[in-house]
Amino acid sequence: MKTKKQKKPKPKFVDDGRTVFDMSALNGGGRFGMGGDKPNIKAVQETQTADDWAQQKAHKKAQAKLERVERRALIRAAFKAYLPFFGCVLVGLLFAMLLVSLWLH
Repeated sequence: MKTKKQKKPKPKFVDDGRTVFDMSALNGGGRFGMGGDKPNIKAVQETQTADDWAQQKAHKKAQAKLERVERRALIRAAFKAYLPFFGCVLVGLLFAMLLVSLWLH
């Protein structure tokens, strides 16, 4: 005669308040931003100023400068990568149109 295995008791979850993201910039606020207090804009501004953001954007833009030949090569490679998918979608739509036309006649 087999005995049932006793289930191990699960430890009770206790919320200790840890978060993955720094929530100091948010003060309450309800669902979808309705209700509650408005966000603490000062805390958001302290984390990253507009000058820092502009410098990062200018740096990324300077790194992304491409010559005309490189830009065309990138566009051509993107078209080659998406062409099989686009072809499959087009064939699928044509097949669906064929089925509908046969069904209605």
